[in-house]
This record gives sequence, structure tokens and C-alpha cells, in this order.
Amino acid sequence: MGPGFDYEVINTEILLNDLTVENGKLVLSNGANFSMLALENEEAINSLVLTKLKTLAEQGAVIVGDKPNKIAEIEKSQLTQEEGGTLINQLWTNVKNPLEEIDKKGKIFLGIKPVEMLNTLDVSPDFSYPDKESFLLDFIHYKKNDLDFYFVSNTSNKWVSRECSFRQQNKVPEIWNPVSGNILPVSIYKQDDEHIIIPITLAPYASQIIAMCKTKPIPHHSQITADSQLPPLLEFTNDGFLILQDGEFELQTQNQSKTINNSIQTQTLEGNWELFFTDNWGAPPKVDLPELTSWTNSEIAGIKYFSGIATYKKNFPL
Repeated sequence: MGPGFDYEVINTEILLNDLTVENGKLVLSNGANFSMLALENEEAINSLVLTKLKTLAEQGAVIVGDKPNKIAEIEKSQLTQEEGGTLINQLWTNVKNPLEEIDKKGKIFLGIKPVEMLNTLDVSPDFSYPDKESFLLDFIHYKKNDLDFYFVSNTSNKWVSRECSFRQQNKVPEIWNPVSGNILPVSIYKQDDEHIIIPITLAPYASQIIAMCKTKPIPHHSQITADSQLPPLLEFTNDGFLILQDGEFELQTQNQSKTINNSIQTQTLEGNWELFFTDNWGAPPKVDLPELTSWTNSEIAGIKYFSGIATYKKNFPL
């Protein structure tokens, strides 16, 4: 389908027994709904599939795909080759003017790519970012009642920060942390005609859950940019946000803007560490470490093979 569109791959069994049409949308029994069905290119088509496609198309489903030449030779076929050929010719139609032909019920559209049909249906990408063709970010969209959840993941081994567009309107974004249970407000976002746009930062291979909620909007900024036009690495907090890199950044709020000069100080922690292990798990209660190393390099068997919780302790001036 191209970047920004999610899809589901289904087999013959699911198509026959679990796919219906509601208000022009294709719907699975788990509640997932889709704007279009794209068929795999096949020389011969199962007669059961052919008759189910006819039913779906007559109910208003949008279906695209190459035209098969015949029905498959299978036992207990519902159709003869002649009947199947007639039905295939009735269903498949060449697309000459998509905008005029899209309302035709009972037809399967030939000669148009799936992404072109989505454009004809005026279905914009559900999730997008400036260099989406790189497929750096992946996503899943789930809806429950009036809540929309987006699971967004970084597929690379590098930090990524992008302005991400979500196909949502009149909702307030929040970040839900499934590990801590914390719900954080998003203090930088803007709304255009179709999308809510948020600067999202993800560590290597990390992920976030962004919830779109029907709640009262909070005071927020609209955008933060750097010289590269990409947002800086940042982290949303209960009180606002933290910028995680050095540099000069422009923060916009409606018709106002201000410049932020961010300087991060670093401090190397020198000297020994104290390491405390859980009692009666085979490791000594406490050891002093001159430097931080992997437990698997320890000469003490109880540490080398320890699998449990330990605590590091160190005093240092800040």
C-alpha cells in the first residue's frame, strides 16, 4: 500500500467466513475495518472466492485486482468453467475515470493500483512523517470506543526524532507508558485539516503508545524546530518537555515564537561502585567494583551466573 497505510493479509478461509461489509467498509469479526480489498494476481480463482467477491462488491466493498482467466479446477466447484468465465467478465471492469466509476456497486476494478484507489477514495495516510519512504518508523492503529491508540516503533539502531502526523481530528494526544502506567500530556502538537502533528523521539528499537482522547485540550506549544527542520531529541514530562541535545531551537506557540539555547552538561563518575545482591541467591551480599563490567566476566561463580535483582550504589558531588 505504501508508507503510512496499514493492512491485513487474509487467506481464503478468512475471506469466505469472516469478511463482511458495513457502510462501505470491509470488516473482520475482530472489529478491524478497511477501505479496500486488494486481490493477489492469480491465473485461476476458487469458485467459492469468486461468488463471495460478487457478494462483497454488491454490498458496496471497493475491490481492486487483476482479472483471472478462469476458475480453479477443484472438487465440488460451485460453477462450471462457462459459468465462472461469465461471472468473471461481469465483475471485472477496466478503470478509465476512477472518480466517476468508484460508486459502481457489484464491480471489481482492474487497471488501477491499490494506492491510486486509496487516493481516489480520498484516504490519506493514517500515519506519516517527512521521510516515510525510509520506513524508519512502523505503526499499528487500534480503536476502542472514542479512543484511538497508535503503537509507533523505531525499526533502526539509531535515535530518531520526527514530526509525525496522525489522521485524527479534534482530539488531545497523550503518551501512555505500559511499563510504568504513567500517562503524560503532549505539550507540543498542532492540528491541520486532517491530522494531529506531534514531534516524536524514539531511542534505538524503542516504541511509544500515543493515545488520542476526546478530552479538553491543555495549553500547549505548536512546534519545535532546529536548523535541520527536524525536531530535536526530546522527552515529554508531566511538567512539559526536556530537550535531550545541545543546540539552538525555535519553539512556536500560535503566533509567537522564542529561541531556546540548550546546553547539556555531562559529568564522568570516577572511582569505585558498591554492588549489592539479593540474599541467598548464590552471590555475595556486597562487592566493590573498581569499574563497571559485565557480571559474566566475574571470577566469582555466584556473580558470573547470577540471575536476579542487584543494586549499584555510588556517592558523587553534583
